[in-house]
Amino acid sequence: MRQFVQVLTALIGLLSACAFGAEKKSERGIEWYIKQYPYFTPGDMLHTFESEFKWPEGFRRLDPDRLTPFQNWVSNMPVWDDGKAVYSATTGTILTREKVSRPVRFPWRTGHFRDCVIPLQLLADYYFWNGKPFDLAFITKTGDTLTYKEFLKSDISYDPYLRVRFTPSEKRKPSPEEFNKFFDLYAFNSNFASLARHCEPIADSALRPGDLYVGRDSLGLAGRMYVIMVVATDGRGDYRYVVGTGCGEPCDLYIPLFHGDRSNPWLTPVELKALITGFPTIGLYRLKMPGKR
Repeated sequence: MRQFVQVLTALIGLLSACAFGAEKKSERGIEWYIKQYPYFTPGDMLHTFESEFKWPEGFRRLDPDRLTPFQNWVSNMPVWDDGKAVYSATTGTILTREKVSRPVRFPWRTGHFRDCVIPLQLLADYYFWNGKPFDLAFITKTGDTLTYKEFLKSDISYDPYLRVRFTPSEKRKPSPEEFNKFFDLYAFNSNFASLARHCEPIADSALRPGDLYVGRDSLGLAGRMYVIMVVATDGRGDYRYVVGTGCGEPCDLYIPLFHGDRSNPWLTPVELKALITGFPTIGLYRLKMPGKR
């Protein structure tokens, strides 16, 4: 199993309640980001959705008190400044800065950081940084269930049907390095079918940060995925969305370029739905939280 060195980056936050229609700086201090996202690197420049993007006139964030802790965590994820390109582990720069709105500032845990893997790493990081990695249970494309507890006391191999085989071994201590290896094991054995095992369908009106817009083929071997990063509302039932995505090959999570304007990533519901076509299964989904499968 390939171990990928975790990249330490800074994570920026967003205001929960702010004025819209103008660029705003975050009012939270660096200490808040270090506490919420422990991989924040002190001394790095802090960039937020408010400082980097134009906000739609009359729209504001959803009330954070009506979001789950995970939804708020995703909604406060980082973006890089406007000089950053999208990086691929295999080819280097895959999208130059002019071709994207912003890359999202989010560390890799695996060399298999493809678009179908990204949502589960979001979930993994949230539980890891909140001290609950043993709550996670990942289901692979062959139906195997992977838990951190079993991983730490097992050697990993594969049976003739490519199912993961756990052989008891000397128990290893939990550590960031072991957790990276654990998640890499899932990522290596994942595809869009395994992503679907972790999701439940939701209605358009229920769309919140951390939810997914996914299209896939009948076998789950190919597909397209967008993570809802931020949701804004005008209070009258209209919504705007910022989405992040990845690549078919391992690459950074990034916000695509829309409207020919790097500072305007906002999508209407119609624009969001137009992002994915041509797959037999297309829908909006929410990740199941551990213990709810």
